[in-house]
Amino acid sequence: MKKILILGAGIYQVPLIKRAKELGLYSIIVSIKGNYPGFTLADKIYYLDTRDYNGILEVAKNERIDGIITTGTDVAVKVMGYVNDSLGLSGIGFDAAELSTDKSLMKKAFIDGGVSTSQFKKAYSKNDAIAFFEKVNRPVMLKPVDSSGSRGVSKVGSVKEINDLFDSILSYSQKDYLVVEEFVEGYEIGVDLFVKDHQVVLNAIHGKLTKNNGVTDVPIGHYFPFECSDTLRINIMKECENVVHAIGFNDCAVNMDVIISNDYPFILEASGRCGATCIPELISRHYGFDFYEIMIKTAMGEDIDFEKNKLIPCIGKLIVSDSNGIIKKQEIVNASSDIQFDYRIGDRVRKFHVGPDRLGHIIKNGTEINDKEEIEFLIDPE
Repeated sequence: MKKILILGAGIYQVPLIKRAKELGLYSIIVSIKGNYPGFTLADKIYYLDTRDYNGILEVAKNERIDGIITTGTDVAVKVMGYVNDSLGLSGIGFDAAELSTDKSLMKKAFIDGGVSTSQFKKAYSKNDAIAFFEKVNRPVMLKPVDSSGSRGVSKVGSVKEINDLFDSILSYSQKDYLVVEEFVEGYEIGVDLFVKDHQVVLNAIHGKLTKNNGVTDVPIGHYFPFECSDTLRINIMKECENVVHAIGFNDCAVNMDVIISNDYPFILEASGRCGATCIPELISRHYGFDFYEIMIKTAMGEDIDFEKNKLIPCIGKLIVSDSNGIIKKQEIVNASSDIQFDYRIGDRVRKFHVGPDRLGHIIKNGTEINDKEEIEFLIDPE
C-alpha cells in the first residue's frame, strides 16, 4: 500500500485526509497534540510540530513515504518543500516554499520578476514603518511575514496607529521584522492555480466575500464564476504566469490574493498550497473534478486529469459569530446545501477576527447566500 504523509490534522486538512483514505492510501498524519479532528481518520500519527524539518524528514524516511502534502495553511509548506527536495518527491521545492512563506522575500521576488505589485519595505522597527508611511504619503498595510489566515494584518493611516499596533502585529510572527506595504485601492479577488511540469494547467479566478474585523477586511467566502472583461482576465492570467516564474512554483497548487485597481491586477500574496475558506470544494463543484484528488495524485507523482464538465456557478461562506459566547442553537434549514458545523451546541466559541475563527461553512450552487435561508444559528453572548 502506498503511503502519504499529511501535515496537519485541523479542519482544513480533514477533507484531504478523507480523500486520501478513499484513494486507498495509507495516511500518516503529523501534527502537534490537540483536539484535532483529523486524528480520528489517520492510519498512523506522529506528534510533531509541522515546522520540525529534521523530525519530519526522519519520519518520511523511516516510513518510506510516496508523497507529502498539506492544504489550507502556510505553516507546513517549507517542511513539505524540504522533504520533497531531500527525497526527490513530487511537489513544491524548498526554494519556492521559502519565498512564498516569507512575505518580504515574496515581495522582493515579485519585483525582481516583474510582477505587478505594490511598493513595500522590510520593517524591523516602528521607525522603519513610519519612514515608509511618510514616503508613500498614503495608508499602508502592516503584515507579519510568516502568518496566514489574515492573522495580524492591519491597515493603518497614521503614525499613531503604527506606534500603537506595530508590536502586537510583530507578536504574530516568528521573525523580528514585518512587511509594510502601500495600500492599493480597489476590490479583492482570489486566484487558485495548479502548476504541473512548470506550466499553469488551472487558472481558477473567483470572487471574494469579506468581513471587516475592525482593522482589515478578512475573506469569509468565495464564489464562481468571477465575471470580468476579457482584457482583465487576460491580464490576470499574465500576472499569474509572472508569479509562477518569479517564485518557481511547480507540481503544486498556488493560492493568490489579488487587488483589482483601475481595472488591472496587483498581486498581494501567493502561497504554495491550495486556499482555505471552502476553495477546494468550490473548485471541485464549479469545474466538475475532485481538486483534493488532483493535489494528492500530484504529490504521489501520478498523472492528473483536468477534464472540465459544465461550469456550475457556486458559492461558499463561513459561518461566523459577531461575539464571544456559547452556541445555543444550530440547525440546518436548507438540506440541499452542503452545510457543516465545526462545533456542537454548548461549545464556547470566539468572535470572528481571522479565518480560523470559523464555526462552520455553507456551500451551494448559485451566486448568493442568505444565512437565514440556510441555517438557524444562535449564540448566547458572553
